[in-house]
Amino acid sequence: MIFIDKIQSFLLKLISMKKGLLTFLILLILCNHKKESEKYFRKAFEFLSIKNADSALFYVNKGLELEQKKAEGYNMRGVIYHLLFENKKDTFYLLREIEDYKKAISIDSTLWEPYINLGTALYIYGKKKDAVPYLKKGLKLNPYYGAKKQVEKMIEEGSK
Repeated sequence: MIFIDKIQSFLLKLISMKKGLLTFLILLILCNHKKESEKYFRKAFEFLSIKNADSALFYVNKGLELEQKKAEGYNMRGVIYHLLFENKKDTFYLLREIEDYKKAISIDSTLWEPYINLGTALYIYGKKKDAVPYLKKGLKLNPYYGAKKQVEKMIEEGSK
């Protein structure tokens, strides 16, 4: 009986080691995905900064494939869609932009950028009244926003 207990104890240790190893491997894979996704987001930002929307969209999508809960990624993709909307004057991009800002907010409601961006997109889309709460929330989260006066004008206009 003592021998069976020792074997059982050994097997339990082996199983717990395997679980630990499995957990370690999963964490290692997740960290690698995060590093890889950050590389894609940085590349997307580089292309966005030179207004190359198509390349930026390619890289931000690659980043979001690896890290689907990245609010900043959805906000960035919204900005890219806005650039595409400005270039192509196709409301398809404006609607996708609005979706992405909403997604960013649903993931992290503490970021001010998607609120301002969503409010601005709704304002441009003609939904000025709908834009107001998002613009107000964005300014509440960042009262020192550089374009505060412009946002306050949109709020005033949307409140009429």
